[in-house]
Amino acid sequence: MKKKHLLTYDITQDHQRVIQDLISNNWHSVIQGYSDGKKVICYFPETTWWKEFETTRQAYDEFKNIAGSSIIKRQIVVPFDDFTCSTSNPMQHQIEEAKRLNLKND
Repeated sequence: MKKKHLLTYDITQDHQRVIQDLISNNWHSVIQGYSDGKKVICYFPETTWWKEFETTRQAYDEFKNIAGSSIIKRQIVVPFDDFTCSTSNPMQHQIEEAKRLNLKND
């Protein structure tokens, strides 16, 4: 069964290419969250993304293939399913993604 996995990474170069490749491979940098019981759009930091996989290894390997192992300084992948958040100052690609995913703020 697939569940959401959270990726955080640090790379040495090609930041914009990696972001575009993550987007092309259906990774997400925004998610519907909740703050004080109200829906909020959570905009992750630039190097934090999520996607559904069956295992953390699948997520880890897919990112390694996307970025290229020679530029990865570190990467962390963990399953997640419940969180609260607060957020401000999204990046332009995050605003566009939130619209595509029909995410809402109450």
